[in-house]
Amino acid sequence: MTDLCAIAKRCKTDKVGYGYTTIYSSFFEKMREKEINIFEIGICEGASLKMWEEYFLNGQIYAMDYAEDGSMRISSDFIMSLNTGRAHTFIGDQNKREDLNKCMNKFNTKFDIMIDDGHHFQSPQQVSLGFLFSYLKSGGLYVIEDICSIWNMKNGSEWGQKDRINFTDSTQKILENFLEKGSFSSQYMTNEESDYVNKNIESIKMFYPRQFQRGELLGPKTPDSPNIGTSIVAIIKKK
Repeated sequence: MTDLCAIAKRCKTDKVGYGYTTIYSSFFEKMREKEINIFEIGICEGASLKMWEEYFLNGQIYAMDYAEDGSMRISSDFIMSLNTGRAHTFIGDQNKREDLNKCMNKFNTKFDIMIDDGHHFQSPQQVSLGFLFSYLKSGGLYVIEDICSIWNMKNGSEWGQKDRINFTDSTQKILENFLEKGSFSSQYMTNEESDYVNKNIESIKMFYPRQFQRGELLGPKTPDSPNIGTSIVAIIKKK
């Protein structure tokens, strides 16, 4: 078990159960003691916030999530209560550019790592990628967790997809199009955002569930994929 996996287990984040921390260890280990800035969309109960603060010994940890006061979801008071030490929090909706803009203005920095563990729907994932990519440092990593696979969509999963035949608006499809053709377009991004992302991607590494190896899901077979259920993880490196 890697150090990150052990910390994740101790902090009780589901990232270890999904196999994400196994993936991240090889990418993040070399940055562990550096003075980095990491930003994550999605706070939930604050487990991953604590994990990152413990793992990145000298890092500043920034996070954003939306609140629904009076509901079963996390409250605004809870989100702001996590704003201590090296952790910095913001209340906002990742599918709203005005909220993303306010968040970036408040934090007023560039990031080494950005992680989208938010809504998991197609529009929020792509709106966030389009808007936030310019706030990622050169050589930085942008991670999208829980990308709903086209196989899941074909079998009834509803994650905000509009095209229910070819799934051209799915996050999986637009990223695979970049890998295959060297460019992608997203109906959820502005033209300027799409152009910027296209011009500034150095590489995309996609991690598929092990079911792909057995030919049970749609997509390329990737023998090195960990057991990550039926969702996909993408790690995008910026030029």
